Amino acid sequence: MPPQSAVPDPKSGAPLSTEASTELSRLLAPMSPETFLREHWGRKPLFLKATPEKRAWVQGLMDRDSFHRALKQGQQRRSQRQSQFHIRAMFPSQGGGWMNVVEVEPHQANAMLEAGANVCAHDISDGDERLAALAYALKQQLHFPGEMRFSCYVSPDGHGLKPHFDAQAVMALQLEGSKTWFFSKEPAVQSPAANGLLLPDGTVEWSEEAEGDVPFEEVPTPDLGSFAEAKLEPGDVLYVPAGTWHSTQAAGSSMGIVLYFSPLPLSNLLEQALWLMGESHPEWRSGPPAAVLSASTQNGQMPPEVRDYFAHRLAELRGWLENLDPGGLPLQRVWKRFIAQGPPPRMAKAGAAPRTVERQDMLSIDAGRPLSYAAGKNTLGEESVHLFCGEEELTLGAGAGPFIQHLVSQHQFKAEEALRWGTAGAAYDWEQVQSLLQLLVDQGILLLKSSEPGREAQEATRR
Repeated sequence: MPPQSAVPDPKSGAPLSTEASTELSRLLAPMSPETFLREHWGRKPLFLKATPEKRAWVQGLMDRDSFHRALKQGQQRRSQRQSQFHIRAMFPSQGGGWMNVVEVEPHQANAMLEAGANVCAHDISDGDERLAALAYALKQQLHFPGEMRFSCYVSPDGHGLKPHFDAQAVMALQLEGSKTWFFSKEPAVQSPAANGLLLPDGTVEWSEEAEGDVPFEEVPTPDLGSFAEAKLEPGDVLYVPAGTWHSTQAAGSSMGIVLYFSPLPLSNLLEQALWLMGESHPEWRSGPPAAVLSASTQNGQMPPEVRDYFAHRLAELRGWLENLDPGGLPLQRVWKRFIAQGPPPRMAKAGAAPRTVERQDMLSIDAGRPLSYAAGKNTLGEESVHLFCGEEELTLGAGAGPFIQHLVSQHQFKAEEALRWGTAGAAYDWEQVQSLLQLLVDQGILLLKSSEPGREAQEATRR
């Protein structure tokens, strides 16, 4: 029986949850994703003990052999500038500050563990196809516009991390051994701008300097005795919101993967939305005018022509923002674009160009690259539909709306079935349908498989 697909919301084009067992449902079981988001997301930690079935699934994600293969693959991708992957050996600091960190090569990882270091493979999912696929699937199912990747921590007996909080939420999955986590019952600071470490004198040392004019907020000294305690054993899952104090200690050799949720600042999203609104205006494309400083403007003031430029653009901007629909296409399009982005769970295989789509051909959507869409009026007041799949965004005419709504709810279909995907079952012309399906196949959004026996072999022989 083929896996069920999420049914799209006809207004937003976002997948709605079904009874199908998604990766997110499996990860959070027995809690529902809706309860998790309502009661725990960004609010308080969540500890989930494993069932035998969940333990087998989690442990199947990575073992020592696949760990070492991922180290080599991740390092190769980094050398090709395709990843921020790196391996850190972390030794305890004698002075109570941040750990002493040494960046190492894959072949040095075991020696670092024997020397008493915690080894962190940052972005290990960039070197492991299965973890990359899982991180991407969870990002789609959570509709999370920020970055989500896995890192892997291997710790020797008795070692771990001192009390600290992170700038992003994390979800730990224990693979081998056990590790005890101690954590505050709620975040000490909401969405911190950096990581913070608790020093022996009770003060907080930030991982980086504050940018701009606003200093980091004051964080009260935590009561370590009030921390909750959770012993993670294979298959167990722990969610820790950003800004939540926590520390860890391994019992025996421990290995676990940590999914991190790096938030997308609103300013990044609005930057792209503003560009969509201003790209059709020459004055916005040109930027501020050049100016020669005169004696009257050499006292630290802005030249009049530059000040006037900003005054006119800000007046336009106020008008745009006043009329901007929070649920309209411009914001929805940018939000969906960020959700769809991420490392592809599979590398496309090189080969000949896709052949022409025929009526009897079977087409399918790659389960690892779910589709979503956004529909509505663009910044010019024109109706349009935008289809998202991984890094691809296709802009289509308003008439494609009913077609795309049917498409994203499919798992597999015969090409000629799409002829009936018009409004209220109205039929399309085959030339229209063929053209759109061909575009989606050429972009790698749809997978093409012939329904005629022997045809694929014949095509391969011709190539």
